[in-house]
Amino acid sequence: MKTGKSSLIRQLPLVAGAFIWLASVWIPTEAQTSLTAQQQAFKERRQQEFEAFQLQRMQKFAAFKAKRNAKLAAFRQRILEQWGEVDVSDQEKIVNYPEPEVKTIVDFENKEIVVNVLHDVNTKVESSRVVAALEALQHVTPEDSSGQGVAVNILKAYAANDTFDDLPALVDTASVEVSEPAITEEDLAKEKALFERQQQQDTIALDMMADRLSQPSPEVSKLQGRLNKMTERTASISINQIKRNQSNQPEQLKNKRITRLTISIKPKELAQRIEEIKPYAKQYAETWQLPMPLIVAVIHTESSFNPLAVSHIPAYGLMQVVPSSAGIDVNDFLHNQRAPLEKEYLFVSQQNVEAGSAYLHILNSRYLRKIDDPMSRLYCAIAAYNTGVGNVAKAFNNGQSGGMSDAVVAKINAMSPDAVYDFLKVNLPYEETRRYLVKVKSRMEKYQNI
Repeated sequence: MKTGKSSLIRQLPLVAGAFIWLASVWIPTEAQTSLTAQQQAFKERRQQEFEAFQLQRMQKFAAFKAKRNAKLAAFRQRILEQWGEVDVSDQEKIVNYPEPEVKTIVDFENKEIVVNVLHDVNTKVESSRVVAALEALQHVTPEDSSGQGVAVNILKAYAANDTFDDLPALVDTASVEVSEPAITEEDLAKEKALFERQQQQDTIALDMMADRLSQPSPEVSKLQGRLNKMTERTASISINQIKRNQSNQPEQLKNKRITRLTISIKPKELAQRIEEIKPYAKQYAETWQLPMPLIVAVIHTESSFNPLAVSHIPAYGLMQVVPSSAGIDVNDFLHNQRAPLEKEYLFVSQQNVEAGSAYLHILNSRYLRKIDDPMSRLYCAIAAYNTGVGNVAKAFNNGQSGGMSDAVVAKINAMSPDAVYDFLKVNLPYEETRRYLVKVKSRMEKYQNI
């Protein structure tokens, strides 16, 4: 794909195991940048129209998130009251509920599958029910795909091919544990902490959408404040309702038991999972002239190579692309459409890697192009991929909004790359992003020779 006159980036290994981007940036001449009064007026009018469009998008996103957060709270309340615990999919595990009283957890970190069956205290769990739960893993649609996504065989996608050849025999080898479900104060504290983290993620998502505005808008802070208050209220109502229900029905879980059958699995080795995405990483590293280890490191950090990964923002797929922020930039860049990317589109591995890689290219060649040193720009791009350019700029502006202003750029350009990295580690607004930067940099070094 043609990229016009954007940065041309080549990749050279360094002794330290990192990479350097050598950028030859096209600088327009005065004749090329001068506009007639009519052209300037048209440009300003288009920018105003776009910013109105973007603010409208942000308002719709905030309304969508308020409804989604309420739906999430209702789901978690129902599961907690029924099971005495809540398990949902994340980067390290996939959780499937093939029926209301059966929960299957595929835990890649601990290399095991746990089939959980909720039942009356005197009821025996039939092995056929456990086999059926394992069989259900052969046709799992991505979470939040509205049932429209292509079903994925989890067993084949994440485990060695011979692991599940004989499911009944595999169930016979499972270790069995029976526990009594209960809702504790610790469970309620976890629910509260989860929604506090959700508020932070929503704030970051709106920050990233605001990156496309030419200057800070007070409307953004108002949207963030309203959404966070609504999420806080939703969480409070849910937790208080759980407490009331416990008080009214203290024996609800007393006559229930959870039988857990744990089956060890032989997961695909990390190298094998990398090989599956390597062709896409290589293709789009060449297309956008990015270091291939950067793309692989971002995939590892964002999703642990799970193409079905869905976050609560929500972000989707291998590179956790957010349709309403990075997705709009990417859709405009790739397809000339100012609209969010569809989530089903992002569950296709090749398309997701193309989108995530294109966004890294956009960050480097558009939003951060004034940063002179390629390594400094790289560190800022990694952080911006997670938290947005505006929050990267805040790190260099005493936490104040203002975007990637000339003063911020000058401050970055006056620092060495190592100083920029160390400064970001300490001053980025969110701890999550600070950890993210360290992880991606470390994994880039790890994947230098792939």
